[in-house]
Order: sequence, then structure tokens, then C-alpha cells
Amino acid sequence: MPWEQSLRRSGSFVYLTDNQGRSVPFVDIEPGERIYNTYEQIHLVRTLGGHYLLQTLDNVFFYFGEVPDDNTSVPLQRLENALGHYLHFTRTVEGTLTDISASGGVRIHLHYDNPLGRLTDVKRIVDNLAVETLVQYRYDDNGQLIEVINRNGDSMRRFSYAEGVMASHSNALGLSCNYRWETIDGQPRVVEHWTSDGEHFHFRYDFKNRTCWAADVLGREL
Repeated sequence: MPWEQSLRRSGSFVYLTDNQGRSVPFVDIEPGERIYNTYEQIHLVRTLGGHYLLQTLDNVFFYFGEVPDDNTSVPLQRLENALGHYLHFTRTVEGTLTDISASGGVRIHLHYDNPLGRLTDVKRIVDNLAVETLVQYRYDDNGQLIEVINRNGDSMRRFSYAEGVMASHSNALGLSCNYRWETIDGQPRVVEHWTSDGEHFHFRYDFKNRTCWAADVLGREL
């Protein structure tokens, strides 16, 4: 998600951690300067006041604010486009996202009523009061997601697990997907996958050549 992005400074470099977990380096710049990353097609900008932001080619701005030169990650504070439409992210001192505000007075609040700190409820806020629960998340004792419930109280997704990995998931329409795992080369790998609508695949791996094959019910390999 966009709010998972962060910047950190270390020496003469600024590093973007994007929402895929990649670390993208930029040469640090002085206040009032900007630099363009040709591979990512994005500008790193430092305002005259010393605040950092990223600017895309279609003028979407990712505002991070001050980024100290101590290798501390600073999370995204605000996302805004050229028309002034924005998302603002509010966090606790520890960095937990609690509120998302948007143009037009829209605000949602994130609740973490779980012993392991998992997100449990997303609520729409009007005049500082929760007026609607938009989505609920339920977990097992290990903190793994087992159910997603919509604003009407309907169960939309269900998940099950075995030995710490996902064994199945299903949606509100009744489609279910199942997985069988084996430990291969020291890691759990999916070796079989089947669905309630008739799909069925077996998987095999060649880690030396970084290759995986999937065979369907007719034995055809993909």
C-alpha cells in the first residue's frame, strides 16, 4: 500500500523503501534542489525548508517531511495529485497508522483490537464519531487472517492454515482454493493446488536453474 513507503538518509544517500519492499537509492541533495532517477522515473525533491518529497512524471507528490541523517526510516505523511486531491496519514509515535484523511472531509480510523496488534476494524469517521464500520478482519490465535467481513456483516473471504502456511481460502461466491505444501530445499513450497471449480495443478521445482513447472489434470506442463 502507498502508506508503507518510507525515506531514510545515511551519509550522502537517501533511500526510498517502496511499497514492494525495494530499496531505491538517491544521491542526497541540498535544500531547493531536485534529482531525477531515470530507472524509477521519479524526482527526489528537497524544499527550501529542507523537507523531502517524491514527484512522479504525472505530478503525484509523496511528502515525507524532514528526514534526519541517522538512517531512521521516515514514513509517508501525505499523497497529493496536481489537482489538490490528497490522502493524509496519521500515525502513533511508534509509527502505527491510525487515520487516513482525504479531500472533502473524508476520514477513516483503523482499530487494532487484537492481542498481537493486528488491524481488526476500519471505520468511517464524521465529526470525530465512528458512524460506519467499513470492514472487519478476524484472526486465529497465531495472528493469521481467517476472515474478512464487509460493511453489511457478510463474510467475504475465509482462510485456513496448516503448520503456519495457508491451506485454503474461499470467497463469498463459494469458490474455494486449496494448497498442499512440502518442505523442499529447506523451505515450504506449494506442490499441489486445486479449486472447487475443477482446476488442479501439481508443481515441481528446479532451484539451480530458477525454474518451476505446473502440470494440469491432463498432465500438460506450463
